[in-house]
Amino acid sequence: MPIDTLEAPKTHLLLRNGHVHSIWTYYTRRAPAPPYKRRRIDTPDGDFLDLDFLQSGHKRVILVLHGIDGNTNRHYIRGFADYASHNGFDVCAMNARGCSGELNHKYASYHSGQTYDVHLICQYLDEFCDYEEIFLIGFSLGGNIAYKYLGEDTTRLSPKIAGAAGVSVPVDLKSGCMRLSRGIYRGYSLFLLAGLKPRIIQKMIKHDRDPSEIKAMKRCRNFIQFDRIYTAPAHGFEDEEDYWRQCSSKQFISAIDRPVLGITALDDPFLSDECFPFAEAAANPKFHLETPLHGGHVGFAHRLMTPRQLWFDIRVLEFFNQVSRLQPEKILSLEQR
Repeated sequence: MPIDTLEAPKTHLLLRNGHVHSIWTYYTRRAPAPPYKRRRIDTPDGDFLDLDFLQSGHKRVILVLHGIDGNTNRHYIRGFADYASHNGFDVCAMNARGCSGELNHKYASYHSGQTYDVHLICQYLDEFCDYEEIFLIGFSLGGNIAYKYLGEDTTRLSPKIAGAAGVSVPVDLKSGCMRLSRGIYRGYSLFLLAGLKPRIIQKMIKHDRDPSEIKAMKRCRNFIQFDRIYTAPAHGFEDEEDYWRQCSSKQFISAIDRPVLGITALDDPFLSDECFPFAEAAANPKFHLETPLHGGHVGFAHRLMTPRQLWFDIRVLEFFNQVSRLQPEKILSLEQR
């Protein structure tokens, strides 16, 4: 059920541009460093995942998934985790393979549709942690993973999974990659690849890949090339087109059977028109889509002096409390704490 968001605060005049809003929030938000407690989980295929927990004895936990070239230290993860932990939720922030500061063991790492690691962590939270409810939130790439996970096989989901949210989610991977390969948008690709490529080149050298692959990765300038050179072959896809086709979460939204909140700004510079799943939301009453006019990509600061908490922090916790089966807790602003 698409919702024309009226709840988002009025955006400062200077932030009514998706590029400015995204970049300004990224560089000016000062989210606190939460007192994470790290746990390493071994995976069945001989690899590992590093999870960062904030635990205060709550009966509800939120599994937090970061975006591409992200980790649990990104401002949007730190800010949300801190806010949630003070408002009735424990937090399990997941570092995707190779993103915790240490290269993972396998040549494969993570991608936009890799749900088996998320399923493994949900099983861990269900079976080995004393939680009554599990929620998921994914940012950008992490949101695509969350949507796909919830819709691709509902029979395997834990009954404790009570809801989820996605922020700035590229639900159509091909069109998103195409957008970021053209014009001014190429700057975002170059910025993200500057962080990704050194790690992938390290992995290529470690796993004795052909020198031509390493050379191609060094010359890579966009995500079409990146997915062709690394993502698709490393993770068992025929090519980049096959990867985009199988892993775009848009096709899985219709099958989602738990409450999900999607928040995507209409001025998000990362996303193509195909990344706004209005029709899919209209056809599934469990999927609530909110599309503010302004907010950029994982921005939503709205004020020129970037607040410690962003609008989506509050909105997502409000939604989780609304759909929770447990007694809801009042969501406090930082000024009220």
